[in-house]
Amino acid sequence: PLPDRSYRDRQVHPAPVDDNDLERVLRCTNKEKPEDELNCGACGYNTCREKAAAVCRGMAEVSICLPYLLDQFRGEAEFYRKKSRLDDELRKLIVGDSPVMAGVRQLAVKMAQNEATLLIEGESGVGKEVFARAVHQLSGRPGGFVGINCAALPENLLESELFGYEGGAFTGARRQGKPGKLELAGEGTILLDEIGDLDPVLQAKLLRVLQERQFERVGGTRPVRLAARIMAASNRSLKDLVEEGRFRADLFYRLSVVTVRLPSLKEHMEDIPVLVEHFLHLLGKHTQSVPKFFSQKALETLARYHWPGNVRELNNVVEQTVYTCEEHVIQAGHLPEYIRRPGKGQPVQLRPLNLAVRQLEKDLIAQALQKTANNRLEAARLLGVPRATFYLKLKEYGF
Repeated sequence: PLPDRSYRDRQVHPAPVDDNDLERVLRCTNKEKPEDELNCGACGYNTCREKAAAVCRGMAEVSICLPYLLDQFRGEAEFYRKKSRLDDELRKLIVGDSPVMAGVRQLAVKMAQNEATLLIEGESGVGKEVFARAVHQLSGRPGGFVGINCAALPENLLESELFGYEGGAFTGARRQGKPGKLELAGEGTILLDEIGDLDPVLQAKLLRVLQERQFERVGGTRPVRLAARIMAASNRSLKDLVEEGRFRADLFYRLSVVTVRLPSLKEHMEDIPVLVEHFLHLLGKHTQSVPKFFSQKALETLARYHWPGNVRELNNVVEQTVYTCEEHVIQAGHLPEYIRRPGKGQPVQLRPLNLAVRQLEKDLIAQALQKTANNRLEAARLLGVPRATFYLKLKEYGF
């Protein structure tokens, strides 16, 4: 005889889902209103509410929803398009294909994502202001970018340029007064270039501004709120200046919340062809002239030079050569003699005295900067020229 068999209903009847939980799941997939529920069936359920109930019971994944996934894809596509535009824009601001410059670009992106006071160190001509502008542009701050060279102006003039002045504050002051750089920057960014040459009295005043985030105009009593982000740049190590007693330690700590050191051109010589092409492109747009380019021999000659003036000197050489060469292809022989034969003594040649003097001045400045490790103040003292005159010469010769 067959064994007895008995059957019973094993169907599980799931517990009802709370309406609030159901609404929360629907909102997770962007279904805020009844008309958002497309009931497309792509998830395997007849309605969006059936799918949401299954999610609440642990029987389905919340993200498996075709309209939701399409929205996510569109968002990701826009994110990557924006990232691609940002990368292209950044490559135009900070030029170079080497791993060193790729690292500098990554640093710029990181620095743009915070509001910290930024100290940028590096040799003269490496592009400290270019880096600061790139960080400002990437940050999307609503105000503008304002730069001021702390070494190019005497103490009394620098104070009024930084903080502004009220009418009648001193002899020759405008009747209506004048806002300073800190005020003009608004909610943007202000770069204090060559901060290491700042007078000790102004160092104390700047420290107070950074601590209190406000200042007064020269001759004024009304406090002005500081809304701008502060960046500082120096071609010398501020830490060394602190140890020498030439820079306030408390101001150094305020300025160096984040410190970035930019590489010299000697550290990424493989970028010279890219930089030359970039400068030629900018020059062509500015002059609307017939395009020129450097031959391979010319580029190899540029790569053998030691570039004490870094990228700024390279830019100056490219511009000078383009203007003086009448050929479309710039050969090694068209380059300045000190580039073609660096460090080698040349027989004296007769030429206009003013050109000879200019060349001698440039050579002496390069030697002074090299001897003082790019300490501009010491180089000016070594050459026996006033600081302001020395800075004008640096700008004139592209250092």
